[in-house]
Amino acid sequence: MNRDRDVGDPTFDSVRGRYREWRDENPAPASESALSFRDGLPVPELSEEAGRVVFTAVGVGIGLLLLVLAATALHAAGTWTEAGRDGAQVGYLLCFVFLTIAGLGGIIASYNHNYRVMARKSVHH
Repeated sequence: MNRDRDVGDPTFDSVRGRYREWRDENPAPASESALSFRDGLPVPELSEEAGRVVFTAVGVGIGLLLLVLAATALHAAGTWTEAGRDGAQVGYLLCFVFLTIAGLGGIIASYNHNYRVMARKSVHH
């Protein structure tokens, strides 16, 4: 396998062959996923309502984090305004607008998904 497409040095084929023989004789041990549960360990389960509360809390938490970032961007825009940097002010105001939309949208979407969409009976397709 060389780029010149000639016979070349047979070292590569020799090394490849020896490696394949060694790999066949010494297979890698099966690794466990960090998310897998071993036999005998209980699988954590939540009731449907507890799951909704947990997943809504995660979504609202992420939405609140985005709103904190939006407030930080608004403060930065004010700081740049005082410094006379209008271009930076516009950039941070745009960040504020988009982070606010994302934060509020995330909070509303989390609530809607967990308490309206998932609460409906599924339709057989």
